[in-house]
Amino acid sequence: MQKVSFQGSINRGNATAVQTALSSWLDSDLTMKVHYAGFETTFEDDTISIYCYQAYADNDVLFLLEGSMQSELPTAAAKLESLAQICRESQLDCTVDYSEVDEDDDPISDEFTIRSTS
Repeated sequence: MQKVSFQGSINRGNATAVQTALSSWLDSDLTMKVHYAGFETTFEDDTISIYCYQAYADNDVLFLLEGSMQSELPTAAAKLESLAQICRESQLDCTVDYSEVDEDDDPISDEFTIRSTS
């Protein structure tokens, strides 16, 4: 099975808005938990794993997202595009970079980017 790794950020939202968007995307009831610098959540099933956490940059609050999917590149791209669409509808700025990786998580394809804004 192919594996796609992704990382990105969701901006202009609070923990509740990001939780709602991710829950909708994953069709799961996620909970944001308090961690040392803000909020975080994790999710894992047979096909996808994510870790999302609150961070701060240039006096701005954002949520960083990283994870992987057990799928072919086009399938992963479609799934990530659906996250961007949900963020767009929720007025969240979302940018995700992704690429296919080998068993050591080293990139074996070009890196692609999906954004919720143009």
